[in-house]
Amino acid sequence: MGLAQSVARPGGNFTGFLHGGTDAGKFLQLLKEALPKVTRTGVIWNPDNPTAKEFVERLEAEAHPRGFSVRVVRARSIEELETAFATLAGERIGAVFVVADPLWLSQEKRAAEAARRHRIAAIWGHVPIADARGLMAYAQDIADQFRQAAGYVKRILDDTKPGELPLQYPTQWTLVVNLSIAKSIGVTLSPVTLNRADRLIE
Repeated sequence: MGLAQSVARPGGNFTGFLHGGTDAGKFLQLLKEALPKVTRTGVIWNPDNPTAKEFVERLEAEAHPRGFSVRVVRARSIEELETAFATLAGERIGAVFVVADPLWLSQEKRAAEAARRHRIAAIWGHVPIADARGLMAYAQDIADQFRQAAGYVKRILDDTKPGELPLQYPTQWTLVVNLSIAKSIGVTLSPVTLNRADRLIE
């Protein structure tokens, strides 16, 4: 995005904690474990988000070697998100990755409802969407990043220049599964996924 000179030394008066950073292969692994019979997957992303493009490209590159075909659909608004789910449901796509984006997070209930309405097994990049009755979410632990940020605040107050502090990728990730939604849309998740989940919503 051009905001930093590098991850190790962002430069200027800028540093912080990044959203994302997991490899696309991890999401594909989660899907393979959760729904072993699914081979056709969809990806919904906002093309106005430059960080999303990189993730989608990696996912497309890694999908075929793992036995998946990928159908990519763009959505720039919550209305287009609903249309994207309708399109993928019509094509009988088995599961959908919804790439993390502030648009979905700002309207998490409506986003989750769009997936439920079309009975699609959606994996979200924001934990609050699982709490808003989305099926499943895999995302960084925001609380852990807040705790780490406190250490950065102290170092800056002690006269360390922000631009000398490396940008930090998440180190803790959370998998949340909403069992009631799985039942309502007729999806049976594998015991491996249920055991792996950090939190199950009844």
